[in-house]
Amino acid sequence: MPAKIGRNDPCPCGSGKKYKKCHGDSNYVAPKERSAPVIRTLLERNIVLLYAIADIFGLKRGFRWKDLKRNISNESVARFYRVLAELYPPDTNILSLLPKSDKLRGFYVGDMDPQLASHNAARAGLYLDEMLVVVPFYNPHCKLAKLNPINNPELFKIDTYKLINFLYLLGPALNSGILSFVPNPAMFDDALQLDFLAAAYGRARGKVVSSQTIQSLCDEYSKELRKVIRAESAEVREQQLRQLYPRMTDQEISLTLPYFEQLGKEETSVVLEAEVERKLAEVAAQILAIRGGVTTDTSLHICQHTGAMPYTNSAWRWQELLTAAEDSDKSEWIPLTQTFKETPFSFLNNVDRGFIGEFHSMKRLESFRDYMRTLWQAADTKLNSLSGNTDENLVSNLQAELATEHEKAKGEWARISQETKKWISMVADPESTLEPVVDGKFNLALPSGGFSTFIGQERIAALSETGVKRVPMAAYIELT
Repeated sequence: MPAKIGRNDPCPCGSGKKYKKCHGDSNYVAPKERSAPVIRTLLERNIVLLYAIADIFGLKRGFRWKDLKRNISNESVARFYRVLAELYPPDTNILSLLPKSDKLRGFYVGDMDPQLASHNAARAGLYLDEMLVVVPFYNPHCKLAKLNPINNPELFKIDTYKLINFLYLLGPALNSGILSFVPNPAMFDDALQLDFLAAAYGRARGKVVSSQTIQSLCDEYSKELRKVIRAESAEVREQQLRQLYPRMTDQEISLTLPYFEQLGKEETSVVLEAEVERKLAEVAAQILAIRGGVTTDTSLHICQHTGAMPYTNSAWRWQELLTAAEDSDKSEWIPLTQTFKETPFSFLNNVDRGFIGEFHSMKRLESFRDYMRTLWQAADTKLNSLSGNTDENLVSNLQAELATEHEKAKGEWARISQETKKWISMVADPESTLEPVVDGKFNLALPSGGFSTFIGQERIAALSETGVKRVPMAAYIELT
């Protein structure tokens, strides 16, 4: 997160006003009620958002998460979403804000859990120039009043805390320019959202979901359900149990309720602690979302416009992405992707996301990023050029170059591991056993026909001189 801005400092939105007279105004009002500052870029909006969170929720140096949990209020939640509403009014043209294909970008396709999403930003960060992550907020312009966080902020306190944690963890990567938060293009476009959902339903229809995937989703939903139940008062908790399990007897209910009391004492969570949950839940309901990330067609819609490579850490999301691959079994890139699959890679793990920017500034793995840019450009040219022809020696040359670059990267990773452990020992527990570098696989898919979606192509074409481009490559990061 950025340092806390002074009340008399210029507002980072570029309006020319003092922060206290602009986005730091506690009596924040909608643009239609006053002259709104012009915020031209996605980066400016992201910076304003981070400053607003730091100011509204008191994220100054030395703050404690447990204090934030106790003190988060309806007023602060509503104010936060009013800022978001002003940054992204209903008529925002999201695609016009997105970066263009001038860098090697990766678009994260996966779970929006704060810890998991930030870990995956760290893991991919040294292999890419920039990462794009969808902002997982509720729509502040939601037409259904009961689900609008401005109208009913009391329902969103626990979830807002999770979002603050999400932004706090990824803030350093954004400040270093390695990561950008992007809004979901369908957030304010109901027709586009329906198109994405229909496409997702079409891709899922007739597919068999593995038992492993079902079990992992059940575990996640069960965990969230326990959090919700533990967050309520004893009376509401009993009511919910009776609604969820109408066949439970009074005796079974009386035996089950103490379980949740004990569960709150035994489980630890960066987001929810038992005694704080009840403080947060002053009403009989809280909205707690499990965010599985955007759909395959949403991610490809964004990637086609930005020239980004979709990447994921999830096996089932990877299989979903592959449903959008065209002629993957005929791809001339198979020898290269097989070599990638058989090659061990290293990834950052359990580190401050600011380390990504530090290592970029030190040119760590710059040579391997050069290689990845060359590969991406070759695949993109082959896929989207008029001829579609490729030098017959290109794949074999890139295979040989991969071996050379991987050997160089091994030496780089040895230095990265030493430097990271040294930094961690200076700011954290010197006896910590957490490994800052982990091993895994960097699986690539380069189907002959690329990846594409037909959803929303007219929106892209209206903003692009070259029209809609297919996505040449996707990646799956698999830890071993």
